[in-house]
Amino acid sequence: MNNVPVLPRFRSDLEVVTRQEKMGKYAYLMRDPVTKSVFELTEEDSYISRQLAGQTSLSDVQSGFERRFT
Repeated sequence: MNNVPVLPRFRSDLEVVTRQEKMGKYAYLMRDPVTKSVFELTEEDSYISRQLAGQTSLSDVQSGFERRFT
C-alpha cells in the first residue's frame, strides 16, 4: 500500500486579478489566460485554490479550511 500523500496542484497559469468587497464579503476574480474566461471566487474558494500548490495534502487543506471558516 502506498502511504505517500497526494499533493494536488491547481493550474499555475490561472491568475487572481482582483479582490472586491461585495456585501461585506470579499470576492476574487480569477482569469484563465487560455480561454479568456473570468471566474468569481468566494473567499473560501480563493483559500482552497491558494492551498493547491502541490505542497499541501488534501487532508491538511481540509483541516485548514475548517479552522478558518467554521
